Amino acid sequence: MNYLEIYIDEFNDNGIQIANAFLDVMRYKLTALGADSTDTFANVFDNSDIETEQYSMNILSEDLKPIVSDLRNIHMKDSNTASDIDYQSMVKNIID
Repeated sequence: MNYLEIYIDEFNDNGIQIANAFLDVMRYKLTALGADSTDTFANVFDNSDIETEQYSMNILSEDLKPIVSDLRNIHMKDSNTASDIDYQSMVKNIID
């Protein structure tokens, strides 16, 4: 969970800003060289902006998926708290 601390303390924000600044400069240079909206390289740079929040959530999600999956599997076997509702039958009864 080290990445959670990195996210909370915003350690990666500067690095992401630098990467986005690089992309902006490359876009500018390509435009100055005559690239237009149909240019493949210009499209790559136009679509490569890194959103700090989304980047962080993707990384945190990778770390949390196995943990949450384990918790869910354990919870489903816990007869005191797990739901025993058969949703498929419930929906079938509504439709019939």
